[in-house]
Amino acid sequence: MYCSHNQVGRIRVSKIREGKKQPPKSRELNKKDGLAHYRPRSSVKVQTPNYKIVGQLKKSKVTGLDKLYNLQKELLSEDYTCREYKAYVQDKINDDKYYYKNLSQKNLILLHKRYRRLVQKKNNEYNERGDEIIFNRKQRKLYREKRRGLVNEEKRKLINQLFKALTDSKVSGVIKDVDLLSDDPDRWNDTKLCLFVGGRYIEASDKKWTSIYKKLVSLH
Repeated sequence: MYCSHNQVGRIRVSKIREGKKQPPKSRELNKKDGLAHYRPRSSVKVQTPNYKIVGQLKKSKVTGLDKLYNLQKELLSEDYTCREYKAYVQDKINDDKYYYKNLSQKNLILLHKRYRRLVQKKNNEYNERGDEIIFNRKQRKLYREKRRGLVNEEKRKLINQLFKALTDSKVSGVIKDVDLLSDDPDRWNDTKLCLFVGGRYIEASDKKWTSIYKKLVSLH
């Protein structure tokens, strides 16, 4: 509803002084692209505005040493060691390459020192990443063990429920004495083979244990 800025309540404002606080960003306006512009569906040329520079453009001067710095990143990605990089630079100097032949001893030391720092930084990042991977691997292992323990506990409960349901069953086609059977979930494949002893066909009215049995089979 209300607006407030640095000029609210002031009687006189100096445009020059205010302009110095927030100078305009340097940029190029109406830069020529070398193409002729025409009106839509016409052969009449469009008059383009004059080229203009706002502010002061900073001209970045790229030296030969800067180019060698950029090349170090490529050599680092190819896993050049410090010793291999020194041999690489010396070969370029011996071959009288353009950007290497005029290197002073000071620049050569700077190149070697900078590349050593890059290698050390890469090794540190790799070690940190390795520690993180080991930690995550341990966390995943603990999570799997915990999940497996919980799942096995639920399976054990279902197996005991199945044993009770079979004991209470009135048909003669299933085992009644389950004391010798194991409720270990890892031995379920052997246990389920001992549940049915044959004989009379299981009556349709006595299938309270079937839902538990189906659930156990689906879990395995």
